[in-house]
Amino acid sequence: MKRLFQCLGIVLLLAAASCDKAGNGGVKVTRISLSETEVVLRKGDVRSLTVTLAPSDATDQTVVWTSSNSNVVSVRDGLLTAVEVGSANVHATTADGRKRASCSVTVISEYIPVESVMIMDEDGVNSLNGSVIGMVEGDTYVAVAAVRPGDATNQNVSWTSSNPLVATVRNGTIKAVSAGSSTLTVTTDAGGKTASCTISVQGYVPPVDVTGVTLDRTSLTMNSPGQSVKLTATVTPADATTKDVRWSSSKPEVASVSNDGTVTAVSPGKAVITVRTVDQGKTATCQVDVKGYVTGVSLSPTLLNLSVGNVRTLVATVLPADALNKSVTWSSSKPEVASVDGDGKVTALASGMTTVTVTTQDGGYTASCTIIIVESTGDVNGGYEEFNENPFPW
Repeated sequence: MKRLFQCLGIVLLLAAASCDKAGNGGVKVTRISLSETEVVLRKGDVRSLTVTLAPSDATDQTVVWTSSNSNVVSVRDGLLTAVEVGSANVHATTADGRKRASCSVTVISEYIPVESVMIMDEDGVNSLNGSVIGMVEGDTYVAVAAVRPGDATNQNVSWTSSNPLVATVRNGTIKAVSAGSSTLTVTTDAGGKTASCTISVQGYVPPVDVTGVTLDRTSLTMNSPGQSVKLTATVTPADATTKDVRWSSSKPEVASVSNDGTVTAVSPGKAVITVRTVDQGKTATCQVDVKGYVTGVSLSPTLLNLSVGNVRTLVATVLPADALNKSVTWSSSKPEVASVDGDGKVTALASGMTTVTVTTQDGGYTASCTIIIVESTGDVNGGYEEFNENPFPW
């Protein structure tokens, strides 16, 4: 009997300890996780999720499974069933409701596998597969992953750098860390397709400042409107980091200058063309002299009376006096009455009236002389007479 009471006492002590442990809540779950956090299923597919609790000796191992949209995906004891096309979140929650893990589920009508992947430039135009991207320490470069086909179900990729001490990569953004070489690789989540390129990083090189600039011409003479001459600027030193220059004209109405240093004559006059370096603001100049071009022509005389057989030379004056191109051409409206040669020499051939016209080669300006031819009278004045504006005063 005594032994029986001892056994009952032990049982009661164990029960009390158990009740005390339960009363204090037992070993609590501190973390819950799922075997997958993102799943793509075809309609009708079934997938099992595994739940892990920490610590593993938690008193209550009960997990409650729920779906945010059971019309899309249903869940029972971690077993997912794709019901309809769409998306939903599946949750695994501890019995006390304190801890929860989730998995995003996408249900599609048809799964399109990944065939390949390419590394592209930021604009998505040029392929970088197998190429070498040169960078300078501290620079960044953005690459883009192009999954093929474009409508593949799972477009997710991951990026890695073979040498993060040289270059790091995150979501395609490359950061040059230090001099050296590293292989950049992109891998598709679906199918494990890969593409790679090489990152070559140069150490930081301090910029070389501009010390001066010169022009291949310091003076320029231009002879006609529209004439163009290109000036060449040389920036020193030859290894200057920034060699960009800007051009300007002191009088664009006389001579204009384009962004590449091409000077164009606009009108007679003088102008100064200046080239200025973007770095340090160094300058050089060229004096431009646009010579006068033809603005008109006059003829003397403008009215002439000749006898048949007589000869008279007309005088053409091209304006302005410093015009460079003073070439002219001559013509007669009635060459059978009076002819004119290239020097303005008029020969009276038959009685009648004609108009002799002079035309400048530059600008096409004209002037004319009216010539009246009469039969020879044998007068002593040489057979010709110049008329005033009104040759017949009466």
